[in-house]
Amino acid sequence: CLQFAPVWSRPSLSMLRADALLTSYFSRTLDDGTDSGILEDGDLAGRPRGVAVSPSPSFRDSVDILILPEMAFTGYIFNSRAEIAPLCEPPSGGATIAWCRRWAALLACVVVCGYPRRERERSDGDGEEERLYNSQCVVSAAGDILAIYDKTFLYATDKVWASAGERFQYVDLPPPLGVRAGLGICMDINPEDFVAPFTDFELAHFWKNSGVQIALFSSAWCNRHPDDPPDHVSEEPDSHETLQYWATRLIPLFGTHMAFVCADRVGKEGMTTFCGTSCVMSMRKHPTVLECLNTTQEGVLVREVELCAATATATATATKRYQAVGSREGVSSSASRLYTPRTYCSDSQLVPWDLRCIPHMICSFCKPLETKTRLFVCLFVCLFFRP
Repeated sequence: CLQFAPVWSRPSLSMLRADALLTSYFSRTLDDGTDSGILEDGDLAGRPRGVAVSPSPSFRDSVDILILPEMAFTGYIFNSRAEIAPLCEPPSGGATIAWCRRWAALLACVVVCGYPRRERERSDGDGEEERLYNSQCVVSAAGDILAIYDKTFLYATDKVWASAGERFQYVDLPPPLGVRAGLGICMDINPEDFVAPFTDFELAHFWKNSGVQIALFSSAWCNRHPDDPPDHVSEEPDSHETLQYWATRLIPLFGTHMAFVCADRVGKEGMTTFCGTSCVMSMRKHPTVLECLNTTQEGVLVREVELCAATATATATATKRYQAVGSREGVSSSASRLYTPRTYCSDSQLVPWDLRCIPHMICSFCKPLETKTRLFVCLFVCLFFRP
């Protein structure tokens, strides 16, 4: 994953920033033959912000998948359709697709990136209307557009300008990867409109039923809701709470051979702070956070993940190893965390997952609810999952 803070409404500057981070990371890795895991903003000392260097052909084959956040180059918060419309790209491909093709060719990898796009579609009447979407593109090493996915569950910020996508989506990545990748954007992992039953787990069930082997999730996770009053003071983002929530929304995938890769962004827009915490998570037996960045780092990390060759209709015993660009929390590769609430409460003690963890996880997510509602939910969950 590439985690960084885009320049709001200035995609060209954001792209230069992304170029600089990626180029510096891969140049350093290839020059000294080591992979220290994280490139932070300080590693670009002496280089003007937003100025990229020329990539080297030796970058090829260094990674297999590069994923960027939701609306990676434009910023996320727009107050009207008119404000974001000039930044929405045409179906034939604009600046974001071109950027993805360039880096896909340089790295000989698949590139996944969030961006706003426009599409002319037939309206209910006889004419056509232009719709705007919060989208995610998947570009192959050969420069082909493998998929364009439109965000299905819209957050309040999206509803100001975007139309909802028709359905969740996956894409079969071509050889040599040859795996099925599930796509998703931020709010998609939540209950629909925050009113659907929490245990519907819509996106996780779709991924599981579709035989997805790796989930590629672009996000702009934030600590503030648009309906919060101006004087509302939001808590600073907490990586542990963010990871805890994502892991809980993936409960149907526990015990599978799937990997969850999330590229989130950092920085601020207005009074909103973005949560970062880009991560690579394994679902084998129990959710394990393999690597993650913290809430403020701009960085890149290459993480190798192990995937089982499986499809929706057949399962093979062969195991393949692939490299995915991931991210890290600042701990060594060997310190992978079993992700449970008890781990969250005490980093010094790692324990296996079991159902007794679920009430603690749910209770963490009930904090924003009214007291009576929170007590009811916690009582129900604790009774239902009591050991």
